[in-house]
Amino acid sequence: KQQVPQQHNTYFRAGQRAKHRQGQDNKLNINVVNGQKQCVRQRERERERERERKKERKSRNESEKEKRKQTVRCSNLYLDSLLLQDTVSFSS
Repeated sequence: KQQVPQQHNTYFRAGQRAKHRQGQDNKLNINVVNGQKQCVRQRERERERERERKKERKSRNESEKEKRKQTVRCSNLYLDSLLLQDTVSFSS
């Protein structure tokens, strides 16, 4: 911080107060956007929740795909076994 000579005029004081207030807002993690205070932490939480939801969705989709593959494999095996039985019965 550079040392500013204390000027005793109201404008300077008002500027200092505004700066201080801004500092407080930053401490609280609040962005002042066109007159509205928006909590940054809240938005971060929202984003985090969204990410979690996406991950869950992705994993669910993956598991569904895997299940489908398994069922297809099982049904194919079943059909193969039926064919084999048929061929065995034919040969005997």
